[in-house]
Amino acid sequence: MSSRSTDWRKVYASARVELDPARQAELCKQARRLVQHRLVELASLDGIVGERNELEEALRDLFVIELGIQKPDLQ
Repeated sequence: MSSRSTDWRKVYASARVELDPARQAELCKQARRLVQHRLVELASLDGIVGERNELEEALRDLFVIELGIQKPDLQ
């Protein structure tokens, strides 16, 4: 597993468990940027379907987390 692959996973995992809304929002922003960058890297590679699926799932989860930060009554 490459360091870039590990980087997005670490920040994403931290964003999922962070309790402070301000810190969680910042971690979501960082994770989203890393995920998007990784997707661009993988666009030219064949056979990386598993990680692409993980990245797409992470983007969906980050959206839900960010929505919950903005509108906590929806959680």
